[in-house]
Amino acid sequence: MNDLLKLQGILKSRPNPSRPGPVELPRGGVVRLAHLFQLIADLTSLSRFWSDNSVIQGALVSVFYTKTIAKSNRIRCLLSHGSRNPSEDIVGAKFSSAADPKHIITYYVPRAVLLESIDRLKAVIAIFQEFKPSEAEFVQADIDQIETQSNSFARKGLSKTSFSQLCVDSFYVEKLGVPSSSVDPTEPSFVSLYRTGESVIDVLRRILPEIDANRIFGDGLFLSPAEIIALQSKAPYLIAMSDFSKFEYHDDFEDVNQDAPAIPEPNGEPCIGVLDTLFEKKAYFSDWVDFRDLTPKEIETFSEDYEHGTSVSSLIVDGPSLNPELDDGCGRFRVRHFGIARHSGANSFGFSKNIRSIVRDNPDIRVWNLSLGSGPSVNPNSISLAASELDAIQNEFDVVFVVAATNRSKKFPSEIVGSPADSINSLIVNSASELKTSATYARRGPILSFFRKPDISCFGGDDQKKMVVWDNWGRREVSGTSFAAPWIARKLSFLIDILGLDVRVAKALIIDSAAQWEMEADNPQANYLGYGVVPTSILDVVKSKDDEIRFFISGRCEQYYTYTYDLPVPVFKEKYPYKAKATLCYSPSCSRSQGVDYTDTELDLAFGRWDGKTIKTINDDRQSLPDDFGTNERKARLLFRKWDNIKHICETVEGKAIAKKRYGENDWAIQITDKNRENPLDGRNIRFGLVVTLKEINGLNRIDDFINVCSRKNWLVTKIDVDSRLDIFVKSNQEVTLD
Repeated sequence: MNDLLKLQGILKSRPNPSRPGPVELPRGGVVRLAHLFQLIADLTSLSRFWSDNSVIQGALVSVFYTKTIAKSNRIRCLLSHGSRNPSEDIVGAKFSSAADPKHIITYYVPRAVLLESIDRLKAVIAIFQEFKPSEAEFVQADIDQIETQSNSFARKGLSKTSFSQLCVDSFYVEKLGVPSSSVDPTEPSFVSLYRTGESVIDVLRRILPEIDANRIFGDGLFLSPAEIIALQSKAPYLIAMSDFSKFEYHDDFEDVNQDAPAIPEPNGEPCIGVLDTLFEKKAYFSDWVDFRDLTPKEIETFSEDYEHGTSVSSLIVDGPSLNPELDDGCGRFRVRHFGIARHSGANSFGFSKNIRSIVRDNPDIRVWNLSLGSGPSVNPNSISLAASELDAIQNEFDVVFVVAATNRSKKFPSEIVGSPADSINSLIVNSASELKTSATYARRGPILSFFRKPDISCFGGDDQKKMVVWDNWGRREVSGTSFAAPWIARKLSFLIDILGLDVRVAKALIIDSAAQWEMEADNPQANYLGYGVVPTSILDVVKSKDDEIRFFISGRCEQYYTYTYDLPVPVFKEKYPYKAKATLCYSPSCSRSQGVDYTDTELDLAFGRWDGKTIKTINDDRQSLPDDFGTNERKARLLFRKWDNIKHICETVEGKAIAKKRYGENDWAIQITDKNRENPLDGRNIRFGLVVTLKEINGLNRIDDFINVCSRKNWLVTKIDVDSRLDIFVKSNQEVTLD
């Protein structure tokens, strides 16, 4: 097998040279006067509604777009005030339906803006009617003609730019209305409110005078069923989203009475953080576990409270001893185990308020395992509170959470995952059978009607073959996603803490090792397995086959483009005899209030041969290249995973693979394009990890050729030798006694 290679070279960066073009309708676009009159009617109705409601000072307006809308096609003049772009006033976003997703974006604006927008639309209609009285609809040619010939703009109080922009805005808007949402009033829930410029407590006390400020977290608060009913009856438009999540487990346990394995004393092994139920200190591996009980001390404990947490930690510490056939070659790990729940579950609201301080106070831990989750499925239009906190923490503290994808059960039969398995930045792990098919209890995504979850799968036990764990009852056979996640946490800790790899590179390696060269697009298992089943042995993650070259590059996006156009790949007879795949991972900042437009940053990956002018991408993605003539938003999201923080691209080969043409003396290229929702600085200095695998189509080993050509082109190539890295780690963690 070939060693993994680390490539270090000069990644260049440059700003975006393009400037916005003229404001125009899309080809074939038509503006109808009847539609403009309807928008005026919508605005008039909104103005009346908000005149009669005084809970908030401004107006919440939901704009129903005609499709999944690109950032560049959101309204810019409609609902604008002063020099402020309406995009700055966005407080929420969702899709109309999963089958035909159209954006519904909610804005919070001053009430006077509604009347101003009515006047602007009336001016547009007047200009149209004055120029062509008999026409009921207009195309771009008519707009151009009006702009060059009409002298009505000054008289109507409208600039030519505003006139064009209002026409374009109206074309993409289907209707406008008051936002609506509902919360199940039968359970206590965390309810998030739309941002209105005032504190949550000030707004809520106009409706619920006795509300306790201690229940507030961010833009929402924890409400009882009675309080939910009161809020929905008096101001339902304030509700942006709700989240009822109780962390618990629905895994199967069966008794197996055998003696405990022998285990040595810990000796400086890496430490993994575990957030779970309580830990049994009498377990045979207890010297390896630093247990901290964070549950209320006044509540009586029961044997069941120690069952799940002890089992999870047993796999992280000593999984291969309990399951020799699953030996991953990673050794043993220490655990810092935080008891955050009892067997009856824990409210995710409390978890969300406390998890940041736990991670902050334990900076030596880079990998965290969370095998608890909620039974009810997540909302397709909003991220759960706990998941959003995990995402923010991973962006801020440079750690990674491994989260179980939750289980289907008789009580919760839905196939869609529960919180916090909707965390975008976490590595979400599903359970696979011994045959590498999804387990019968497995759940799936997508998240927010788009994001692909789970990310990967790992054996977690099923009816045919169980997983062996150790809990407060002794050795037991179990099955569940709770017991798949620890194996991935072990691998990540090996990659990060022992081999010293970047968090994002480690995550990309795990995903890349699971992804197959030939993926069936219509395979129903893909929804459950994610990118695939991770190999058991860590060597299959960090090494590649003899006919493969696997390397990684890590860095930061300092400007709009981060790129190299001189990545040397060895040629044979002036051609490239390879197939290629690549995995890019990054942890963006996210905005829960933005609903389905959750991630703030998009890194677009273009990878392939360089012809001197553009990149011949391996997946035909032209979004960020000069020869792209308008990849629409829906295609960009569905085919190229735009706005997803994991990009896995693989060359599709029909029939027998053939060597590719080389363009003169040019090499291969990598270009990462940093885009954002609104704030141009959101993605600046965001860190990324990129793993690339080249497969020689004739089965030859060309890794030495690759290393040599890289060295000649001033790329520093380092072999990741597992044995030597492990030896260095062991020696660096030995205690030295000085006389």
